[in-house]
Amino acid sequence: GATADQQRATERLLAAFTTQRMSRLAAADGVAELEEHEHATGFASLPAGSAGNDRYLQRVQTGGAGGLQLGGKTIKGTLATQRGVFAATRSHEASAVRATGNAPQAGGFAAAQLSFSVKSKPGLSTASANVIHDLARSRVGEVLAPTEARVVDRPAARWTFPSDPIVGLRGAGRSLRHGGDGRASADGKLSCRWPTHVIQEVSGVIARDRFISTLGNGSVPHELLALAREALLHDPYHDEWLAIAAAAPGQDRVALLRRLKAESVLRFGADGTYDGATAALNTRRVKGGDRAANQTLGSPPGEREQQRLVATELRRYSLYKGADPDLVGVTTWSQPWVPLWLEWEVQITGLDPPSLQAWRLGTLDLEHTTTTFDGGFDGITASFSGRSMLTSGGAQTLHSAITDWLAAEDKLDAVHAGLVDDNTANAYRTLDHAVQNLDLVTASLDGLRSLLLGLPVRDGLRRPAAAGGVGSNNPAPVQAPRAVLAGHIALTRARLVDAFGRTLDVPVTPALTPVRGSVASHADALSLPPRLLRPARWLFRAVDAATLVGAEGSEARVDQIEAALAINPVAGFLLPDHLDESLEVFGVDGAPIGELLHESVSGGVSWEIAAGRDGPADAGPHHGLLPAQRALADLAAGLVAADAVARTGLPLDQAKPDESALSAMLRAIDTTLWTVDSFAALGAEHVAGLVGRPIAVVRAQLRLELMPPTDIDLSKAGDAADWAAAEEAAKRHAFPVRVGELTRSDDGVLGFFVNDDYSQLRLVDKVIAASAANSGRSRGQLGLLGQGQGASALAQTGITHPYIAGKDEDDTLALHIGQTVTLTILMHPAGKCSLTSGVLPRKALALARDWVGPGLAKIAPSLRTGPVLVETDLDTKGQVRLPKVSVFGKHQNFLWRDTPATWRTDAILAATQTALLPDEPGELREGWIRVAPDVPDDGSTGPATGGAGA
Repeated sequence: GATADQQRATERLLAAFTTQRMSRLAAADGVAELEEHEHATGFASLPAGSAGNDRYLQRVQTGGAGGLQLGGKTIKGTLATQRGVFAATRSHEASAVRATGNAPQAGGFAAAQLSFSVKSKPGLSTASANVIHDLARSRVGEVLAPTEARVVDRPAARWTFPSDPIVGLRGAGRSLRHGGDGRASADGKLSCRWPTHVIQEVSGVIARDRFISTLGNGSVPHELLALAREALLHDPYHDEWLAIAAAAPGQDRVALLRRLKAESVLRFGADGTYDGATAALNTRRVKGGDRAANQTLGSPPGEREQQRLVATELRRYSLYKGADPDLVGVTTWSQPWVPLWLEWEVQITGLDPPSLQAWRLGTLDLEHTTTTFDGGFDGITASFSGRSMLTSGGAQTLHSAITDWLAAEDKLDAVHAGLVDDNTANAYRTLDHAVQNLDLVTASLDGLRSLLLGLPVRDGLRRPAAAGGVGSNNPAPVQAPRAVLAGHIALTRARLVDAFGRTLDVPVTPALTPVRGSVASHADALSLPPRLLRPARWLFRAVDAATLVGAEGSEARVDQIEAALAINPVAGFLLPDHLDESLEVFGVDGAPIGELLHESVSGGVSWEIAAGRDGPADAGPHHGLLPAQRALADLAAGLVAADAVARTGLPLDQAKPDESALSAMLRAIDTTLWTVDSFAALGAEHVAGLVGRPIAVVRAQLRLELMPPTDIDLSKAGDAADWAAAEEAAKRHAFPVRVGELTRSDDGVLGFFVNDDYSQLRLVDKVIAASAANSGRSRGQLGLLGQGQGASALAQTGITHPYIAGKDEDDTLALHIGQTVTLTILMHPAGKCSLTSGVLPRKALALARDWVGPGLAKIAPSLRTGPVLVETDLDTKGQVRLPKVSVFGKHQNFLWRDTPATWRTDAILAATQTALLPDEPGELREGWIRVAPDVPDDGSTGPATGGAGA
């Protein structure tokens, strides 16, 4: 009777508990993480080997020249060596005590109790002052050993394939030997009685002296006589004998027999099940034989608990004098019902879909665009059958785990350190009560994917045994394989098979499905979003920044031993200036390259070479750049060209944009940054990252691959051709994929370009273009801090400039199997790049610190200044007195062109209160204020102090 929202909330509680993310439920990324886990559990994976390695330098601590002075000896070496010496010393002193009877002196080693661990330093519980000093002196001589190389293997992307669906059955009614005690007690424990509670008579019907008057042995305790009488009264197979033997003279034996049978049915039920419940008011039956005949499979939730309550009320009318024994105390014999197998038959609609046009990429998975599966998108419908092993104990395991966690949570709450709030803890208590006595068995439809691939399957296993029974052979197809599946699956028939070969048909309707897998037009069906049946993977790699489109790029790697062997995917950095609406461009080493800004007269976007960089004033973006920096130049040139085309190259009937391409790009970046938790989730170690928000320009390649059929025997005639035909059919489909994710605060993607097409910037989501904040020069958050903070306070105006791709299909890529695209990604240096496709689990790409750290430490933003009046006296020539920019650090320089082709750098001196005019007339100069590198005490040039975007 739960609503879809209530059922979804319960599913999230289960997912959070099984993944130990209870404390993350209320976090910003909590729901996104749970949905990722739920989506990922629908897949299995295989290792794909190694993709290379990274090499790092590490330093280790070793003992110095001193060592530990103990008993006139110096102890050196590792902890294990010292441990052995300590043990030998203690043994020697203990022998001396036994021989002489004298205890060691207070300052001796025996006064200390030391405990050693291979994972920590020696722990000292009690020791004398001398021993403590000895331990301290042993640490004085420690030195850093020479650096050692550490090689870290980098695993290749795993091959992933969809898992088979799972079926859960409630009310399978296994034998009581599998845990029948404690079901009727409130605390789940065995109940105990006093001897006076033992049932020995039936009030008004059978007196206690009518049967078993004595056990015939005086040494037997009196309580055993009472237990013998109770056992006989509770045995339903002796009701007829008891009615004859215990009837009083003149008593109606037929009426007595009816009463005894009524008492037996009251406790054991019509099928002899003593579980504290009754089916007296339940007329529904499932056809079956023997013990299984009266099972109530598929009964509504809570019915079993209602039956127990009814049985409790009916027992109030029992004539038995005393208290009934516990459920495990008396168990009548019956043919055991031990279900082991589930035989199933399913119908799949959606085999070999002609296209995937009816599916679109949602937040995490592919979603059907209509509420029905009619029309030309269903493909073929077929039925498959198999047999799967049943698994029990899922509910009991979950109950035990939740109980232990709640106990630990209560202890944490006592010291005000709980992981979750009271509402969440109470929800888990409710869930624990619901599964505590749940009769649940589960079975995976093992072998269903193999059947779809045309491989032989027996009892869920597809790999046949090799000749002689040693090892296994690759399976050979028995029919043509299928490559893609998209539709829904329904359970059409099912039956249980127990250990004695008996069967019980299972009602397949109504069947419950998870909310995220439900089908509106088929209540009993489970949705099957598009899946590749063969193992596949997204080969999403950061590659060399100099990689050309169409070429296979070298995967990025870290090498701290030989810098020449390292491969950096970062082409450089962009530093937005949202106040002046400009964009500074820096190399991967932090060196300034140039700046994109608005021309003062026309307002168009122009390129200007960086201050202090060699080259003419009108040098273009490609001037003097290395191949690895080509992406920076192409990006700048594409932005300038896109702005020029939008101003002059549009048709007459198309309205000109009301902002430049640079303004639109900065607005899109600024809006996307509101979804990135760049401080709490990602952090920053450089001033430039805290104030200027530098953006890394990263080169990556993306390709969808199928696993080669090396695990399939294709030696038979025609099998290889059928397999190749299936793969070609899969290659006809275009699978959507999205780069970046707005719902994750640790995803730092701000936009990307595809195959070096820099005429359009693709956004993470089209909603960015529709709801961009109205920011820029003289626009945006201009009030006081605390008044209208946040993106919601900014007026939203959609971005309509053609440079920003804002169509429905622009935020996703459509790739065929084997197709490679080269991406230029704009991302936060410390963030992740998420890849969402639905057809495979979500994966993420992150940047190594070695790729971005050195450049971020040297980025020195420039502040355009002028004209300023500068002294020209010989004594002060080459020095400029200006008020320094407070956020730029103490070392600042003034860069200006002394000739049209050369630059000059003058140190900036802090302005003083001196009012004396210089002897020589001053000069008006225009230039840039830039942070100068720090100069350490040894005179070498250290890293830049960082700075802020102006």
